Amino acid sequence: MTNPVLKSAYVRWYRETASVLRETTAVPGILLEIGCGSGFLEQHVPGLLKTDAIPNPFAARVSDAMNLEFEPDSLRAIFLIGVFHHLKSPIQFLKHAERCLHPGGRLLLIEPNNTLPQKLLCRVLDHYEFYDDTLTEWETPSAKTMTGANLAMAWMIFIRDADRFHAKFPKLRIRNIRYHTFLAYFVSGGMTYKPFLPAPLLPLLNGIERLLSPLGRWLSSMMTIEIEKLA
Repeated sequence: MTNPVLKSAYVRWYRETASVLRETTAVPGILLEIGCGSGFLEQHVPGLLKTDAIPNPFAARVSDAMNLEFEPDSLRAIFLIGVFHHLKSPIQFLKHAERCLHPGGRLLLIEPNNTLPQKLLCRVLDHYEFYDDTLTEWETPSAKTMTGANLAMAWMIFIRDADRFHAKFPKLRIRNIRYHTFLAYFVSGGMTYKPFLPAPLLPLLNGIERLLSPLGRWLSSMMTIEIEKLA
């Protein structure tokens, strides 16, 4: 990742994994990343098994998130960083996550938040995705590896339809949702543009992010969703 501003945003997201690692030390199993892309999560999660949907020099294996080839109760944690909304069938993935996670294991998702800044961000930067929080179905048939994804999917399932989620997946419990990332991803240019902010101004950007943190639920562009498998 050559964009230093984008890399800084990813470091912030990767640090969200710390609570999962700390609180699952007694849980046996594999630490799995789905959709690793060219990321560097292994620098924050030692022993991570990196997978992707297509052959990728950064991935240890090719794996279909909607057909996980792991034994029941064999995973300590599953990490999806900006990947969940790209899945054609989130329901199918969640069924496999519920099966494969060991009791006490965690599913950690970092996904777009449902705020005005995020919707504006989608329009400006992510022209190959869309944002529709009015849909009732938890499916995105048009989603491909990187295009056609509904950025609102995680918000729909885990916030708007949380009761429905818990009823459908009784062994999965939403532990907490943390809101973060206000300007960092926008000024990085995302995956499409060059950064709009010079790298030497990163400390200023980080300071602004900290000042805005109390307003995260209403203004942040991203959120971390942490889910535990119950015994």
